[in-house]
Amino acid sequence: MERIKVLFAIGIFAILLSHASAENLKPYQIGSSTVDVNLSNDLKITGDNPDVKWMRLEINIPLNDQNQIVSVTSNQEYNVNSNENESLLVLEWQNPQERVIHYNVNIRVERNSFITPILSNQRGYNPGYLKTGELTRCNAEIKSKAEELSRGADNDLVIIGRIAHWVNKNVEYDINLSGKIKPDQWVFENKRGTCVEFSNLFISMCRSLGIPARSVSGLSYDGKSWEPHSWAEVFIGDAWIPVDPTNNQIGFVDGAHIVYSRALENAEIRYGLRWQGSDISNVSGSEPRREMDFIETRPPPELIDIYIDFNPDNQEITKGGVNITANLKSLSNSHIVGPIRIIAPTSVIVDEKEKLFYIGPGEKSNVTWAAKLENISFGYIYTYPIAVRSLFPYDRSEKELTVKPAPAGVSIGDMSFLRTDYGIGINVELNNMGSESMDVTVKTCLWESPINNGCKESIVYLKGNAAGTESFEFPVPCVRA
Repeated sequence: MERIKVLFAIGIFAILLSHASAENLKPYQIGSSTVDVNLSNDLKITGDNPDVKWMRLEINIPLNDQNQIVSVTSNQEYNVNSNENESLLVLEWQNPQERVIHYNVNIRVERNSFITPILSNQRGYNPGYLKTGELTRCNAEIKSKAEELSRGADNDLVIIGRIAHWVNKNVEYDINLSGKIKPDQWVFENKRGTCVEFSNLFISMCRSLGIPARSVSGLSYDGKSWEPHSWAEVFIGDAWIPVDPTNNQIGFVDGAHIVYSRALENAEIRYGLRWQGSDISNVSGSEPRREMDFIETRPPPELIDIYIDFNPDNQEITKGGVNITANLKSLSNSHIVGPIRIIAPTSVIVDEKEKLFYIGPGEKSNVTWAAKLENISFGYIYTYPIAVRSLFPYDRSEKELTVKPAPAGVSIGDMSFLRTDYGIGINVELNNMGSESMDVTVKTCLWESPINNGCKESIVYLKGNAAGTESFEFPVPCVRA
């Protein structure tokens, strides 16, 4: 029976953010979203007898671009000064009489990260974003590593994916470096940083290969709260596409990334206050308090389909070797590159749990893991739940791997006897039931043979899963009258 096992103040925001109202929402589950942002504070004017002629408050707000639409309402008049890289909300007061001035601004962001497909897999021409900077100098070691990662790649999108994946896996996120802004060379040598350092190193490595790249600053939802975040964009074909090396999102980022500003390097979210008057010692409250809430979230579109194959597929195996293949099919007109991960019991040992995949529009592709199954024995049936999922864009496939181990070792097949002029010949058929080659010692005995106590011995080399024949010859035994 089988058994089964189964002052002009410019600064980075120290942002006060609310927790999102959608509890337990995972960023990868968000393809598009509607987010409300509220900015408010009290401007407090101090001095013995302050006389303010005018005040001007400038605050970075989310950018209007092809992936996000921004609308603003306020309790007072405002202007928005925008260019390709940032939008500044401007609030002005002329001859204010109050010592405390309250401001309140409501911003609605309609974010859709998947509205624009990636139509090319080759770099575009944009030389202004190949320049080095103070934080992206790109030394010889960085360039050498980027060149190493690019070898064998047949398009630039794959190269970008490999660089982002390498940064994600080789740089440790260190919250203690928050706000310290380290250059690419330091990050490459020390392998530590926050999202700013991840992005600077990624940008530097791309530029070293002639791929235009720039810095992006904004806010992202991490599954618990909204936080300041930095990522990158690369110029592919004639469009900028996002890459978040901190979260290993390549070509598309989730719909909880809100863009505020872009720059050659180290894009920032900033604010500033200016005033003119007399007897003014200080004006506080220029840094806005910020509250953010999801109004609506929508899942990402289905861009790929994954199904799993095994080789051998639920067949008898001896040493526990099996290939697990994720077959991918494109469901869109976009080029897609991203990480894909296998999820299996600990007794299924794979060469590398997370790999990178690339698939063109309407094409098919696959990723294979060589797996070894530990501690399996003949006489049992083993069932392993196997799952494969792409991290972003997200898709998942599950399948059970059933294994019935074949007996290891050698079996004896047919034996034949042949009378010759010299004696008796014996042919023995041997079957190696394992996958590995081996030397087999064969001992054959003939009753009442006059030599070696009637036995002969030889060593036979058998290849894995192969049969062989060994021959023995004995003299004619003496026959008693």
